[in-house]
Amino acid sequence: MKSENSGISSKIAFIGGDSRMLAAAGALAAEENAECAVYGFEKYKTDSENFTRAQTPEDAVSGACAVVLPLPASKDGLRVFAPYAEKDVYLVSVLSLLNEDQLLLGGRTDIRINEVHKKTFDYFGREELRIMNAVPTAEGAIAIAMRELDITLHGARTAVLGFGRVGKALALRLRALGAKVCVCARSRSDLALADSLGMESADIRELCAALEGADCVFNTVPERILTQKELASVKRSAPLIELASAPGCADKAEAERAGVNIIPAPALPGKCAPVTAGRIIKSAICAILKEEGVL
Repeated sequence: MKSENSGISSKIAFIGGDSRMLAAAGALAAEENAECAVYGFEKYKTDSENFTRAQTPEDAVSGACAVVLPLPASKDGLRVFAPYAEKDVYLVSVLSLLNEDQLLLGGRTDIRINEVHKKTFDYFGREELRIMNAVPTAEGAIAIAMRELDITLHGARTAVLGFGRVGKALALRLRALGAKVCVCARSRSDLALADSLGMESADIRELCAALEGADCVFNTVPERILTQKELASVKRSAPLIELASAPGCADKAEAERAGVNIIPAPALPGKCAPVTAGRIIKSAICAILKEEGVL
């Protein structure tokens, strides 16, 4: 499905998103020799661009072998996430422009989109993207901790709740900075891994002791794991940096009554390192396009 002229790969359309998507489009054009058209960035100007700004969604999608939606594809199930667009871009309108042969790629795509367009791929579901996304998330969390604390992370006692992709990336970087790290997890293998890496470990079902001495707490578990009992164990001076998606580790009202300072920190890659995050998205997009024979 490659173009016959000049060795240029097939056209790829990017509809909506934040600066991560522009970084992804730019990297795709520069590194894969692809023709990239973007729409929905009227309010975002850059000094150097190697992609084409389409005037309408129709112009962007026309002739494209693949259409890329942002991460997330939509926040309300109706409109494409497009914070830099001058007007709303509706998912149904974009879907109506696609033919059955065009690929549709998006981040956290709604199952209803898959039902409407059969060639839909969710690049956020790719494991390599999630692993790499943990790096800017961990660095962003550490930046928040440095801002909030009046002590150095070196020598500070930290508790990392959960030891998945983000938990591992974060705990390793905290330890490298000289922090005392206690990993709280359910899995015996995760606890053993933390021990083998020279960290303390605690069963996440028995959190109080780990929380009592912590100068900073990082949560990566998207579940309500902190009840009033656990919240009462958190030092009033210790920020609790919430990295997990809703519902988060604690009820907001209960945390306020306990005097715990919860700092919401969602979607850090796009906020802290949008260019790196965009290149991570580009790699996931490329993998799909190559698997489908587009690149």
